[in-house]
Amino acid sequence: MCIAGLKLPVSSTQILEALVVFSTFDFFRHMRGIVKTIAVQAKSRGGRVRAETMPFFGRIVTPIYAFAAFIPPVIHIGTLVLNKFQQPEWMSQFALSDGSSVEGCVESEGAVFPGLR
Repeated sequence: MCIAGLKLPVSSTQILEALVVFSTFDFFRHMRGIVKTIAVQAKSRGGRVRAETMPFFGRIVTPIYAFAAFIPPVIHIGTLVLNKFQQPEWMSQFALSDGSSVEGCVESEGAVFPGLR
């Protein structure tokens, strides 16, 4: 790839995957900052948080939900970094179709409606 007259030994897909990794990482950094700011404000306005009784179901679901929301982006970032910012074959099998095939679709004013005739 040639950028500003420099020949770089990376492909455009590697640059795109690197952008995805860094933007996902920055999202986590940004959210951590927001939560930290809100926690400081809550502590200064309302005092120290007291632990109250939480239902058993809530004590189980909350960490599972946090774990489930955190794991897919971490796996995606880790996989791409370990694979030199190239999407592995097993990951591309889960990708959506490219949409170039419009068999059985009718185009109407720029929109594609599947199954309409």
